[in-house]
Amino acid sequence: MSITQIEENLENLIRSFSKKTFIYELHSVYGSPNASISRLQTYNFKPFKK
Repeated sequence: MSITQIEENLENLIRSFSKKTFIYELHSVYGSPNASISRLQTYNFKPFKK
């Protein structure tokens, strides 16, 4: 992936900004595999208890 393609993808991401999907779409901008992004979306994050 070229720097130009990354720049274009970032511009598109900013235009269609959504708080709920931003982090996942950011991963796709840099070429993360769809399977990895799907795994992140379905993972049940639980905060650590102190």
